[in-house]
Amino acid sequence: GGASAQASGTTLTNTSSKINNISALFGADIKSGSDIKKDAPTADCATAPSISCIKLDVMAAQAAEDDEAHNVGVSLNHVLTEIMETSPASLKYLRYREEYLRRCLLRIFHHPPRSTERQQYRLAAVRECVKILCTGGQCSCFAFEAAVWLLEEEEEVCGCPQDGTGSNNTVAFAVENFARRMYHQFPCNPTAKTLLVMMMRRRQYSRSQADRLVLEGLLEEAMREDVIEDGQSPHHIDCASGFRALAELHYENRHYAKAHAVSLRGLAWLQERRERGHESLSQVGLGLRLVLAKSLRRLGNLDEAEAQFQALAGWVSEGEIGFGELCGSLPTSIHQQSLRGIALVAVERGDIDAAMSQYERILGKASLGRAKAEHWAHADYGWLLYQRGDAATNDLEQARIHLEKAIEVAEEEGSSATDSQIAEHRYRLGEVYWKFCGGVRRGESGDGDGGGGG
Repeated sequence: GGASAQASGTTLTNTSSKINNISALFGADIKSGSDIKKDAPTADCATAPSISCIKLDVMAAQAAEDDEAHNVGVSLNHVLTEIMETSPASLKYLRYREEYLRRCLLRIFHHPPRSTERQQYRLAAVRECVKILCTGGQCSCFAFEAAVWLLEEEEEVCGCPQDGTGSNNTVAFAVENFARRMYHQFPCNPTAKTLLVMMMRRRQYSRSQADRLVLEGLLEEAMREDVIEDGQSPHHIDCASGFRALAELHYENRHYAKAHAVSLRGLAWLQERRERGHESLSQVGLGLRLVLAKSLRRLGNLDEAEAQFQALAGWVSEGEIGFGELCGSLPTSIHQQSLRGIALVAVERGDIDAAMSQYERILGKASLGRAKAEHWAHADYGWLLYQRGDAATNDLEQARIHLEKAIEVAEEEGSSATDSQIAEHRYRLGEVYWKFCGGVRRGESGDGDGGGGG
């Protein structure tokens, strides 16, 4: 009996030593059941000593033994899979679950970007994230952040298949589901706040100026570089769409210096990301570079802005529509926006003819059905015609036609025009009507309304 008790004590000592070894291997502090309940009763209420918990501890010890014998490959992966499938959402097994997910993510890098194999492993990793979050829950935000990272790449690789409302239901709704659950579990996490603001922007909560200012403040606070979460090291935002959303909100709210700074920061982060072997998020990069060029023009750096606009016009074809569903950006033509930027730079330099030639280029392609002209194209071109006011070419009549068309397009369902833009179009149209001395105003009976002459 004494020899048996001594052997049993030796076995338990060896098992405890092996558990400590694998804890050191994964950087986790694995404690006994009583210690876990005493230190974290809320998170580990499901980890009371039981047969299944003892089995998991033995499997962890076996994994440590395999690692010491340099037999990590199949055995350790098998053990991690077993722990993943049987362990509860507990801090005690958190590091093992995260290590399992990391190995799923690392399989993606075994294949080149944009390859079919890489796409398959990416979708498999997304399914594992869903499995972790839906079956057993999670004690950290790692699975949420990994899912969002993977879905951003999925949107880039697969494009933006749109329905009648111009939205990508597949990826955007999946991200919204992750965002809600993540914010519910980790309301202080910066990534969770970033996803929540982007979801509100995507659902048209940024229509008015006051709403955009609120969203800008929330997103700016969430994406600060020095955010410290729970007294730990600074939290680095790994959400590419967040950079684009923040830069666009800064620009829409006329904070051009901030928009310029965030665009540069986002482009530098995208470059570092691509150099590490991740997928190149070209749509996010194009959106950030467009905001950068527009901010440079607003800040008076016309030469740099023109160079950026010309580069964008050369990179993107005229029929290609840029999308950014995750960050709340409506589909837009990067090519047309670049031509408009070149025209606005020419206007600020006083070269009206060069500016009008760019707008004529946009409207001419639209008349041929190659790309739809936005409301601003009609409005800007009509206003230039009004300012020129050449009676020989009937500029006033053409200005009226284009400004009325601008209002019509801006008020269409699904238009991205803001209230301030529509108000500006109406003001310009009013100026044109005033020049006609009321000659184009008609009452309900169709008779000319002669008021407003002098």
